[in-house]
Amino acid sequence: MKKVFYTALGLFIIGLNLFSQDVVRRINGDSILCKITKVDSTKVYFDFVRNSKQFSSFLNKKDIASFEYDVLSKKSEANIRTSKNNLFILTADPIGFITFGPSISGELLMLDKEKSSGVGLFAGFRLTNLGIASYTLLGAGDMNTSFVYQFAFRYYPKIRNVSDGFFLGPHIEFGTSNFTDGDKTKIRAFGGEIGYKWVHKSGFDIELVDCVGLIQSKNEPAVAYYEFGEHEPEWKNLAFVFYMLSVRMGIVF
Repeated sequence: MKKVFYTALGLFIIGLNLFSQDVVRRINGDSILCKITKVDSTKVYFDFVRNSKQFSSFLNKKDIASFEYDVLSKKSEANIRTSKNNLFILTADPIGFITFGPSISGELLMLDKEKSSGVGLFAGFRLTNLGIASYTLLGAGDMNTSFVYQFAFRYYPKIRNVSDGFFLGPHIEFGTSNFTDGDKTKIRAFGGEIGYKWVHKSGFDIELVDCVGLIQSKNEPAVAYYEFGEHEPEWKNLAFVFYMLSVRMGIVF
């Protein structure tokens, strides 16, 4: 009994994996799920499973309306891709309370459903004084507020869905830190980012992003006394960050 069961199961799996990926559509309206093995100038050859048995056959092209490879996977992919408009993603980074501050961001997607790659335009707003790492690095204990605007251009070399997969591209940030004594510090950072985005069929999005780049600052004291020949405040390298990890969660519209 077990032998019969495993034989049937094996044939079933073979039927699903090997012979149900392609389709041949006949002129009379019939469709044959199969595995196309060869196509020549006059015939289309294919393997198929019927009644748990494997067969090989062919049809003359004059009797065929059309044939297509990997039709089931293409149909499944199309259903995923059209489940959402996939034009815009709104995300937040609560993990930022531990790193360089929580943020809220949005991404405009420009991904062609007919292609496996695409781009996204990302913009965000981060409260840097609320992050433990930036608190230590920037002396946020003496700040009233500190914030930066974020911008990135993301390239998706190969996407599983219209809005998920690996991405990379340039990343810049700029903003201001306001201190309790009235002083200000301008902040800017530029570098690159790499990450991965998962999108559930419900539209829930989660992405892991790592930014690498140079952070610079420029002090602007509330009351400045300049001696003869003294220069205006200049940008100084504050730190080179090898990683600035973000975990963003949101929804796809």
